[in-house]
Amino acid sequence: MKSYLIKQVAEMACITVRALRHYDQVGLLHPAYVGENGYRYYTRDELLRLQQIMFFREMDMPLKDIHKVMAGTDYERLRHMKLHRDKLAQNLRRQQELLTVIDRSIAELDGDIKMNNDELYKGFSPQKQQAYQDELVAKHGGMMRDRIAKSNQQYDHDAQAHAGGE
Repeated sequence: MKSYLIKQVAEMACITVRALRHYDQVGLLHPAYVGENGYRYYTRDELLRLQQIMFFREMDMPLKDIHKVMAGTDYERLRHMKLHRDKLAQNLRRQQELLTVIDRSIAELDGDIKMNNDELYKGFSPQKQQAYQDELVAKHGGMMRDRIAKSNQQYDHDAQAHAGGE
């Protein structure tokens, strides 16, 4: 079975040798073997394990949580990989939708098209809006929640009045 030196693995994965040594130290990724010369060698199995670790790091998963997942069954690792894949696919769809909206906005600004009102905000996340509101409340206190609620009520009232007048 082909083996790779730690430096080769680091270059393949675009990470540092130090990171690989740290993963070994914390029990996350051990080399397949250490040669008599003290060099660390990795095989395909370790390369696949490192890829999984890197996927979980991309999900901003803390190393201690990655360690738990990697110590679990193949089924658990597979489940987490599928969750990560679903999250990436969802983000990709959202990003594609935002690209479409921005392309149409550019076309409108260039005078090529006129977007309808429903198209203007397509792709924006209500969850992100809620997170922004939560951030304002955390920063400015409970009074901000009341101000946001009042503003939303006024918007709903204005929208209903506008819809009734058409």
